[in-house]
Amino acid sequence: MYRASVVAVAWVLVAAPARAQERASIVGVVQDTSGAVLPGVTVEASSPALIERVRSGVTDGSGRFAIIDLRPGTYTVTFSLAGFKSYKREGIVLEGSFAATVNGSLSVGQIEETVTVTAGSPVVDLQSTQNQSVINRDALDVLPAARTMQGGASLVPGVSFYSQGFTSNMSIHGSLREDQHIYFDGMNIGQNLTQNGQQANGVGVNELAQQELVYDAGSQSAEVAVGGVRMDSIPREGGNQFSGILRVFGGTGSWQNANITDELRPFITVGNALDYTYDVNAVFGGPIKQNKVWFLLAQRVSQTNNLIPLPTQYFPQGGQAESGGQVAPHTTVRLTWQASPRNKIVWAFYKSQGGTKRFDVGCTATSFNSVSCISPEAAYWLPTPLQYASQVKWTSPITGRLLLEVGESFSVPTYKFNYQPGVGPLDVQHVNASTSVRTVASSTAPQDYFSQTWNTVVNLSYVTGSHNFKAGVNNSSGYQRTKVIRNGDVASLTYVNVGGVPTPSTVTVTNSPYERYENLNANLGVFAQDKWMLPRLTLTYGARYDYFNASTPEEADQGGRFMTAAAQAARTNIAPVSCVPCWNDWSVRFGASYDLFGTGKTALKTSVGKFLGQQALGLASSVNPGGNQTDARAWTDLDRNGTVFDANGNVQFNEIGPSRNNNFGIPGIGTTQFDPALPRPTNWEETVSVQHELIPNVSVTAGYYHRSFQHLQYTKNTLVDPNADYTPFTIAIPGNASLPGAGGQAITMYNLNPAKLGIVNNVQTWSDLNSRIYNGFEMSVNARFGRRAFVFGGITTDRTATNTCDGPVATAANATPSNPNNYRFCDQVPPFQTLYKASGAYTFPGEVNVSATYQARPGISVGSFYTFNSAIAGVALTGGGNLTVNVVDPTTQYYDYVKTLDARIARTFRYGRTRVEPFLEIFNLPNFSTVLTVNETIGPSYYTPGIIVQGRRLQLGGRVDW
Repeated sequence: MYRASVVAVAWVLVAAPARAQERASIVGVVQDTSGAVLPGVTVEASSPALIERVRSGVTDGSGRFAIIDLRPGTYTVTFSLAGFKSYKREGIVLEGSFAATVNGSLSVGQIEETVTVTAGSPVVDLQSTQNQSVINRDALDVLPAARTMQGGASLVPGVSFYSQGFTSNMSIHGSLREDQHIYFDGMNIGQNLTQNGQQANGVGVNELAQQELVYDAGSQSAEVAVGGVRMDSIPREGGNQFSGILRVFGGTGSWQNANITDELRPFITVGNALDYTYDVNAVFGGPIKQNKVWFLLAQRVSQTNNLIPLPTQYFPQGGQAESGGQVAPHTTVRLTWQASPRNKIVWAFYKSQGGTKRFDVGCTATSFNSVSCISPEAAYWLPTPLQYASQVKWTSPITGRLLLEVGESFSVPTYKFNYQPGVGPLDVQHVNASTSVRTVASSTAPQDYFSQTWNTVVNLSYVTGSHNFKAGVNNSSGYQRTKVIRNGDVASLTYVNVGGVPTPSTVTVTNSPYERYENLNANLGVFAQDKWMLPRLTLTYGARYDYFNASTPEEADQGGRFMTAAAQAARTNIAPVSCVPCWNDWSVRFGASYDLFGTGKTALKTSVGKFLGQQALGLASSVNPGGNQTDARAWTDLDRNGTVFDANGNVQFNEIGPSRNNNFGIPGIGTTQFDPALPRPTNWEETVSVQHELIPNVSVTAGYYHRSFQHLQYTKNTLVDPNADYTPFTIAIPGNASLPGAGGQAITMYNLNPAKLGIVNNVQTWSDLNSRIYNGFEMSVNARFGRRAFVFGGITTDRTATNTCDGPVATAANATPSNPNNYRFCDQVPPFQTLYKASGAYTFPGEVNVSATYQARPGISVGSFYTFNSAIAGVALTGGGNLTVNVVDPTTQYYDYVKTLDARIARTFRYGRTRVEPFLEIFNLPNFSTVLTVNETIGPSYYTPGIIVQGRRLQLGGRVDW
């Protein structure tokens, strides 16, 4: 009912495209030989990429025209007017949202006479200020590192790639990682609804079934609310001829070289390695009826198993663990129907599965600049049993100036966190806080996640040539469910080394089992925007209104064994909560592009815009009164059996100290609350750039990018004053030659006053004193020479300065709100760092193709963490437990640059319409040995290398096109 209302409202408001990005267009001016503009000229853009074959428009009173919403491909543009010779321009290549300027000049004569011109396709977009990169089919076919949406993004200049757990997140020009968003054919169906500082991946993209991958990296128009990396896959659509592709590739560990150097060998005996990988992908499409109905089918099956090292400084047994990658099938079905010359309907269905047996095994750098090491039995098993999505779109060019589009999509991403098969019913994770090693069982498992999302789009665009006006509406709604049942209702048992001996310290109990729901009632956006084309200047200006509404329904669960009877009773009827949050926001955008010299070869561009922070159900999840609660309590292992349970599975409460939260388990009390005045996070982006055609088919772009954030969120304990409720004490850092000054310094720490133990009222709030400011400079190049060669890449120098001193905001993995220990290094201004990227290919005579990608990414900052308990501190830490201090300013020490050089060589053989291409790929061609992690825990092994990049490996494959 609600979705139907949204569609009705959208029709009334005459909605415009609410898509991942504008489609490509052809624009220009038509004049006669004297230079006078010609209104009423019929302009036709034809291409095999269009199922209707031809799209047309008419010049307006100023002689201008615009043909919009064009699919990627090569076009021919024809100009015709009674009394004049026809003028035809061939070879116009369109990608992404590129606006190709194609001007026409008509001379007097019969219309049957045609002047045909073949010239280089435009490479400078004189209209758009949008920062966009496109990896087209030619590049996707030959580059060795672009076979996923995320893999393609890693090649885009300025994109910073980050993986944690089962998420892959990207940022560019200072955007937040959680602000990335994934689209299929212009509709948001690629992600689930969880958003807690990151965006989890949802339904995957089969790259071989796509025509191009489009990445919007900044300066977006008012059509979208969020300013992060936008990824859109533009699919193939079949065609008027039956055609197919079969591609197979794979490799084994025997084709990989060792890359452990003599300097690393004392610390690393084995490195990251491949066990095996294979990928089989088939795409087939063609006409059901010529120029009327096309189909496309694709099926991909892949599997990869990696061997993860277990460094001896963390794991005495050493060796390697298998990741246990599961078979991952992916199905794509797509139908395109040209119901009439002015009505096109597309339906698509996507389904994928997969998973990994030991997903987080080994040592990885966490988001808090520390290292977490997980043994094989403590890794979680991540199956993704069902990921599917479907969409339907109706597009109608009502006239040469009106374009209507209606769309609806539905997606269901699911996943699970499971224990390893050998984990017993009372096995819980053991954490050594002094070494960062986790053993016995996963603390994440088991969880069962399910979500579904509906997206509705109704659009209309009105184009005159001089103006392109849009006003639009789109909406998303859905829900998510999370079910958690932990062994013994315990998350972990924590140890701290005392005199080198692991000593029991704390037990973290939970309110498991529970099942919670969050509802996305509305994520509605309305915008209006105009693009005004003047003789050498194009102005884009617009505004949008966004309404967001999330809630939690009435819930009930039985509660865990560590909760009081009152808390258990309260959980049998958890009241619903509305407006978590309800937001109403306005945003404005402005852009200008100026043809600097009037030659169409140099464009000066500037843009400024306000963007909203990405929001799904992460905030509602974090404040759900029925959600996850934990309580770290002191633990003394009196019977030395290594657990809080006896032989019969009963809790030994005599070993466990008092609760650190007197309200533990009570719904809505002791859990995070929601500040009703909390505004939606926003950021302002300003850019200035110059794009120039250096020589035909080669463009260079240089730009400056600035981004600042407002309303930064954090969690505050309103019942604790960080300045009055803590007592200072001094802790001596152990001596270590790898520390600045060889260690030994005294650091002031703060201990919570005992009267405040368990006094908790955490509120999700915000600060306008905290800040995040980005400044960056970038130069990029894009050169394409037909199908023989291409090169693209860039150099980006930037930094992001942050201040989180108001609150103080929790900045470490075990940090708590309103804790003065978080003041340490809360104001960070890192040095400028430079990111280098280059990709290219060349086809030699004899159809031998060679391609390569190169990246040099700055290393992340290195943490230096010292964890101690009461015995080490000489002070009775309130409530027992541990404290952790970051000893060294994280802006002063960084890992080395991570360099990658991957290459591919292929030879094409042709047999009529059939094309056969065997290929060889080499990853880490120079066999780099870059260190990815060091031991960041201060102790005997501090700063020793842990993980290095995988060594050089070969991969064989082949492809058949027909």
